[in-house]
Amino acid sequence: MFTVETITTPGLAQHSYLITSGQEAFIIDPRRDIEIYLERLSSQGLTLKGVAETHAHADFVAGTRALSEATGAPLYSGSLSPEAGVPHVHLEDGQVLLVGDAEIVALHTPGHTPDHFAYYVTDRHDPSQTPALFSGDVMFVGDLGRPELLGGAMAQELAPALYDTMWTKIRALPGHTILYPGHGAGSLCGKNLSSKPTSTLDEEFAT
Repeated sequence: MFTVETITTPGLAQHSYLITSGQEAFIIDPRRDIEIYLERLSSQGLTLKGVAETHAHADFVAGTRALSEATGAPLYSGSLSPEAGVPHVHLEDGQVLLVGDAEIVALHTPGHTPDHFAYYVTDRHDPSQTPALFSGDVMFVGDLGRPELLGGAMAQELAPALYDTMWTKIRALPGHTILYPGHGAGSLCGKNLSSKPTSTLDEEFAT
């Protein structure tokens, strides 16, 4: 079994996620002030197995590197280049990460940015547990990630990539999958974000 805790940054409507299974943990898109994550890990006696980015963020300073350095946990990213000089595991589409009983599959999901990754999580030993998709900024509750934020030329590439990501990759996932987006209402990364914290893929594709 895995559990999910949402940690939201006030003012930015930015969501980071602490995924826990047994005594192991995985954190997605942490904010820069990492003390809140370190406190959770310490108080619950958790071992951090990895910290991950969905994409290179333009609206807040991520704490991914700081959290990795503070804990020794590997940093997973699809957007960092070797020239950045940041030790990390460069993600490949379909890469599988194991955290306790949880299986986390990294999915390359371009559309908001070219190097965007989402994370699909299931329980390896309990097929009855509802799967989860941590969609970053490519899909929100009530909206999709904007493809034009990197400029008009990139929008010509990212808009069709976003379509393919939605209808080829994400739509193929089970419809009852719980959607955990990277932002909620108030973010400029989408234009019609809902105040609902989560949804399901079936509900989003229907509406």
